[in-house]
Amino acid sequence: MKPNLDDASTPVVVLPSVHHGGLAITRSLGRLGVPIYNMAPSALRPASCSKYSRRTFRLDLATQAGEQAVDRLLSAAAEIGSRSILIPTTDVAANFVAEHADALGRSFLFPSLPGALVSSLCNKKKMQLLAKEYHVPTPWSFFPDSRADVANVLDIASFPLILKATENNKLRECGRRTKAIANDRHQLMQLYDVMAGPDHPDLMLQEYIPGGTEQCWMFNGYFNASSECLLGLTGRKIRQCPLRTGPTALGICLRNESLRKTAIDFMQAIGYRGIVDIDFCHDRRDGQYKLLDVNPRIGA
Repeated sequence: MKPNLDDASTPVVVLPSVHHGGLAITRSLGRLGVPIYNMAPSALRPASCSKYSRRTFRLDLATQAGEQAVDRLLSAAAEIGSRSILIPTTDVAANFVAEHADALGRSFLFPSLPGALVSSLCNKKKMQLLAKEYHVPTPWSFFPDSRADVANVLDIASFPLILKATENNKLRECGRRTKAIANDRHQLMQLYDVMAGPDHPDLMLQEYIPGGTEQCWMFNGYFNASSECLLGLTGRKIRQCPLRTGPTALGICLRNESLRKTAIDFMQAIGYRGIVDIDFCHDRRDGQYKLLDVNPRIGA
C-alpha cells in the first residue's frame, strides 16, 4: 500500500537535539501541517522555541536512566493521544531508541534496527571493521590503546593526521574536542594528551586525504522495512564549521551515481532500515570514495 503523502495528521516527536537539526525538522514538517512535539532538557532549546512546536516535554537522555526516559516518553505519548513518529537526532538518541525498541514501539513509529548494528555504526572503529567486511573503501586508520601506541605508529604514518573520537558523545560529555588535525609529531602528542585524558583513551588516528571541500561528499537516504532505498540523495560540502573537520555549514545537492550505488549497496548488505546520513571523501590519488562516517539517523 502506497503512503498518502497528503495526510499530515500523524504527529512527530523529535528527540533532544543539541544542534540545528531539531529546529530544521520542526520547521520543515510544521510548515506542512504536521503536528510537531519536541523532547528537550529545556524549553529554551531552538526547536522548542519554534512557532511550529506544539509542546516541549522535558527529557534529558544524558542524565536520565533508560527506564526513566522510556517512562517519560510513554507519558508524553499518552498526552499526545495518538501513535507518533519518533525521530532521533543524535547518536545517543539513536542508540536509546534501538535499545528500548520493544517498550517504545507500542506508542511510537520508527524503523526497527538491531541495537548491535546501531552501536556499531555509531562507533568509528566498529564501523570501519564493518565497512572492510563489505569491501567499502575507508582511509588508513589506527586505533591506539595508549600514548605509547601513538608515538610508535608515527614511524609509518605521515602528516597531517586527524585525531578523532571513536564515539563523540563520550568526549562531549567531558567538554573535550572530538576531532582535530595535527600537522606534526609535537602537535599530535599535545592533542592526544588533551583529548584522551586519563579516563577516555577511545581515540583514532586517520590519514588526512589531501584536497579541499570539493572532495567532501554526502549521501542521505531512507530505507524501508525491506532495506529498499526509497529516497537516496548525494551532495557535496562547500563549507564546514569548524573548518575542515566540522558538519556541513553549506552544501549542494549533486548527482553522483557511483557514490549513490556504493552507499545503497552497503546499507542493503547490512540490512539497514530508516534514515541514514553518510560522509565520504573522494581520494584523487586512487579515485576511490572513502567512507568516513555513518550516522544511523538524520544528519547534522
